[in-house]
Amino acid sequence: MKKIFIFIVCLLTLFVCGCTKQTCTVTFDSDGGSAVEKQVVTTGEQAFKPVDPTKENFTFVGWYLENEKYDFTSPVEKDITLKAKWEEVIIYHHVTFKDSDGTILFEEDVEDGKGATAPEVHPKEGYTFKNWDVEFNEVTSDLVVTAQYDVITYTVEFKDYDGKVLKTETVEHGKGATAPKNPTRQGYRFTGWDKTFTEVTSNLTITAQYIQQHTVQFKDYDGKVLKTETVEHGKNATPPTEPSRFGYRFTGWSGTYTNVTQDLEITAQYEEDVQYHQVVFKTEEGDILSSQQVAHGKDAVAPDAPSKDGYRFTGWSDTYTNVTQDLEITAQYEKVNDDVYGKEYTITYNIGEGSWGYNSKEEFVEAFLTDFYSFVHPTESLSDFMHGSGKTSGYEGTWRKYTTNDVYDDAVNRLILGNSNETEDPNYFFNSPTYKEKWSCLAEWVYEMNHRFNNGKDAYGGIKDFDRYIRGNADGYEDTYGEYFTTYPETSEPS
Repeated sequence: MKKIFIFIVCLLTLFVCGCTKQTCTVTFDSDGGSAVEKQVVTTGEQAFKPVDPTKENFTFVGWYLENEKYDFTSPVEKDITLKAKWEEVIIYHHVTFKDSDGTILFEEDVEDGKGATAPEVHPKEGYTFKNWDVEFNEVTSDLVVTAQYDVITYTVEFKDYDGKVLKTETVEHGKGATAPKNPTRQGYRFTGWDKTFTEVTSNLTITAQYIQQHTVQFKDYDGKVLKTETVEHGKNATPPTEPSRFGYRFTGWSGTYTNVTQDLEITAQYEEDVQYHQVVFKTEEGDILSSQQVAHGKDAVAPDAPSKDGYRFTGWSDTYTNVTQDLEITAQYEKVNDDVYGKEYTITYNIGEGSWGYNSKEEFVEAFLTDFYSFVHPTESLSDFMHGSGKTSGYEGTWRKYTTNDVYDDAVNRLILGNSNETEDPNYFFNSPTYKEKWSCLAEWVYEMNHRFNNGKDAYGGIKDFDRYIRGNADGYEDTYGEYFTTYPETSEPS
C-alpha cells in the first residue's frame, strides 16, 4: 500500500514540472495568404481547423508543423505555430489578334504577366500598317488586339494648257479628286481633262483640253448682221434663212462656210429682179378701161371714172396702191334718182345774189364732191370720200384733206393754189380742163368769200369758208356768217 502511494505522488510531481500552464496558443502563419486568427486552447485539448486562407495565384495545400502536415485531432500540449503550405497556380489569358475588318489573324493563350506574339500582317492595297490598338507585352487578362492602318494619299494637280496650276489636291487611295471650275481660253472651247480622276491610285498631273473655235458672221448687202455663229475648228457653219431684198433675187453667199478654220465674214449676194404685175381697170360690163404693167410695190393709176346713166360712180372694187400681184379692178356704182342725176344743168352764178342751178344745197354739194372725187382718184369709196368712213350722211369725209390747209400743205391742196383764182395750174381742180368750165364760178365764189368774210385775206381763208359751207358748220363763226350756212340761194331749173 505504501508503494502505491509513493507512485501516485511521483506522477503528480512529474505533471506539475512538465506543464507550467493550463492553456496553449496555436498560431497560424499564412505565408502571404489571408490572415488567420490564432487559437488559445486548454492544454491537452485539440485546436480546431480554421477556414482555409487564400492567396492569389496559389492553391492552399494545408497547415504544417515542422514540415509535417498537422493533425488537428492531436492534443495540444504546448504553444505551436502552424504554417500554411501553398502550391502555385499558373494562369493563362486568351489573346486574339484581328484585322481592321474584324477578321481573326491569330489566337493564343498567354501565361499571366507574359507577352503575346503578334502575327504577320498583310495590308490591303492602298494602305500601310500603322500599329496594334492595345499593348500585349504583359498580359494580365484576356485581350482582343486589332491592327491599325494608314491610308495612302496621292497628290493630284490640275493644270491649264499653258502649264499654269489651277488646283492641287491630296486624295486618299481609291477616292476621286474634285476638278476646279472649267477654265476658259480665248478662241477655244473647253472640252474636258486629259485623264480620269474618279479612282486615284497614284500621283497625277491632269491637263485641260480645248478645241479651237471661230466666229462666222453672215451679213446682208447693207452690212446688217443677219447671224453670228461660233463654229468649232473644222466644222461647218449654218447660214440663216435666205434674206430678201426688194427688186432683187438672192443668189447665195460670198464665201464658203464648211470646214471652217478661221474667222469668217460672209455677205448675201443678189441680182436685180424687177417684177411687174398686170393691173386691169374694167367697167361693170367687163370693158377694159385701162391695162397697166406696174412694178412690184408701186401704185397703179386709175383711169377717169366712167359714167353710167342713172347711176353714180362710187369707186373701184379694190385698192391699187403698193401692188404685189396681178389685179382686176372693176368700177362700182350706185343707182340715183333719175329726175336729178344724169341730166345737164346750167349753173347760173351771180356774185351778189349767189344763185345756183341745183334744186337744193345737198344736190349742189354732192354733185361737186362727185366731180372732185373723179378728179382726185382716191383709193377709198365715194361714200367714204364724201360722208366719212362707215357714214351715209353729212360731209365729213376724206375730201376735206384736199382742201383744208390746217392739215395739209399747199402741195396737196388740190382745190385751188395761190392767193387767187387766177392760178392756172391744171393739177388743181378749179383749173383742170375737164372741170374748169363747169366749176370756174365756184373759184370766183371762193375768192369772193375770202374777201367778204376775211377782210381781204389770202385765198386759203376762202377755202376754209367753203369747207365750212359744205359741212354746214360755222366752227364758232356763227355771228360772222349768220344764216349763210343754213339757207340756199334761189336756183335755176335744169336744162
